[in-house]
Amino acid sequence: MTEAMWAMQLNAPGEALLLVSRPKPQPGSHEVLLEIRACGVCRTDLHIADGDLKGPKPIVLGHEIVGRVLSLGTKVSEVREGYAELRSRTRVRLGRRFRQTSAL
Repeated sequence: MTEAMWAMQLNAPGEALLLVSRPKPQPGSHEVLLEIRACGVCRTDLHIADGDLKGPKPIVLGHEIVGRVLSLGTKVSEVREGYAELRSRTRVRLGRRFRQTSAL
């Protein structure tokens, strides 16, 4: 049985977010898997939710996160499992150093 994760998903602009279960991903070689403890949304996320900006649907909004590192890709060396916080010099930048594949 595949482990699952929960996410708040936007299916269409103007709709309420829906709690969905998804398979828990495995990190790629340059990725980390994070357990999200808190997540904020920015104004751009709100524009996507309102339909002012186009974005892929369904989508899990929110990239302003606090979490714990669950597992590492084989080529990740600057972060270690179990980090409860990520300091500025070892910060995970989604879309730059590591690619966001899903939110937990």
